[in-house]
Amino acid sequence: MKFYSAYKFVKVGMLLAFLFPSVHLFAEDFSSYLLQQIDPKKKNTVSVVFTDSLGLAVNERTVDVNTYIPNKNILEKNVYKLEYNGKWNLRQRMLNTRMEPLEKDFFTFLKDFSFSREMQIARTIFPLPVTYKSKDGLKEKRLIMPRDWEELKIWQRSPSFRSILPLRHGNNRKVILYQQGKAKEYYNFIYINKVWYLIEMEVYI
Repeated sequence: MKFYSAYKFVKVGMLLAFLFPSVHLFAEDFSSYLLQQIDPKKKNTVSVVFTDSLGLAVNERTVDVNTYIPNKNILEKNVYKLEYNGKWNLRQRMLNTRMEPLEKDFFTFLKDFSFSREMQIARTIFPLPVTYKSKDGLKEKRLIMPRDWEELKIWQRSPSFRSILPLRHGNNRKVILYQQGKAKEYYNFIYINKVWYLIEMEVYI
């Protein structure tokens, strides 16, 4: 497999990381509701995928969520609606739906990315900004270089993914891994010239 170096995108990547906020507020609010629905006992690892353009769904008061279970090759689409009382409700459920092409492309990339250290280095824009956040609100920011790289295993740790749509409107994907109901890791990927790159990370300690 041939990988393309991301070094030439360093300046672009740092700018994009600055422009994209760490977590979209709407996505964070809906994710909290979604976690209560799929992991009420807070015992599992839940991976949520969304984009910066998620706010487009606010005006429509509906959110589509694809549940993807890789090991069983299951894709289920759920439609949630924000009622006028401010609460979300599940309105529709569809089994055996199809992924959007870009969504499928991202998951194919994420799987390959998670199993190859070489690909991770090639598809990461360095220096990679990593923010470490503690429970008391303290933050520590570091710039990671290839020599400091620790292999990521996002796919292996994610028995399922919840993709909060509309994915087709954005050229980036943000992945948050929740464990026991709390966010533990956050990854921001950008789509440049039909190639995915990791441009930002956050670790919650």
